[in-house]
Amino acid sequence: MQNSKEEILKNKAKRTQGLRGLAISFIGIAIMLAMGSLLLHQLQPLASAPLAKNWKEASNRVILKVNGQVVTEREWVIQYQKLRQDPGNQAKLEQEIQVETLAYLIRDKALLAEALRKGFPLDEGEARTYTEEQRKALQSSPETSEERALFDKFLKGLGISEEEYWRQIAPQIYLLLLPQMHLKEQLYANFPAPTLEELDSYKKEHPESESLSEAALAQKARDEEFEKYWKNYTADLIRTAQIEILAKDLKEIENEALKTLQAPKTSRAFPKVEVGFLSVCEKV
Repeated sequence: MQNSKEEILKNKAKRTQGLRGLAISFIGIAIMLAMGSLLLHQLQPLASAPLAKNWKEASNRVILKVNGQVVTEREWVIQYQKLRQDPGNQAKLEQEIQVETLAYLIRDKALLAEALRKGFPLDEGEARTYTEEQRKALQSSPETSEERALFDKFLKGLGISEEEYWRQIAPQIYLLLLPQMHLKEQLYANFPAPTLEELDSYKKEHPESESLSEAALAQKARDEEFEKYWKNYTADLIRTAQIEILAKDLKEIENEALKTLQAPKTSRAFPKVEVGFLSVCEKV
């Protein structure tokens, strides 16, 4: 009787060990499959399909990520056509336009991510209102034939009507642009006026400004200094940005685009600047 009990216990232990071994095997297989899936994902080739140049032919596939902010093929088309139809770019090679387009989108998304981080939200209602304001302003302003021709050329490049532009595209452009505008506006509002010493230096560097009043001179000097600050502020964001290229066409020109976004460092230390919900001390 005792032997029977011992045999039962031994058999039960063997079954338990067997089940444990089977479970471990399944776990091992699961881990291997997960690792294989991860490796396969890492080895996935970049999308090789050429980028569209017409808005209606483009899709919403993601072709670029900057600090988590995505760029779709349609966003690419809009900026590409803006630059392509610019009269000042007519002599430029196709690759130059593509490099400038990529550089713009990287900068745009880095600034958007920063604006959102600093507390300036995406506001669809504000974007719609701003779109209507811009549309009315354009309709009421005296438009030259050259400006009209340029806008028509831009719309033709996109392959859409003016109504489609204002209804579908413009609100999305302003939705992403307004937080950046608010970020820059607040930085500018808190940017310090030049000191007397800085004004004297500015006069020496810009003798043509002697005819300006003191107030106009101070404003001009402040505006120019702020633009230097803003350029470096933006370049600093891009230097530390996490950029993920998801289209083969863009990977080939990534380095050239990043070179155009570089800005020289300046030794000037800027005072404390209040931005959104955060307070930062900027030095660029």
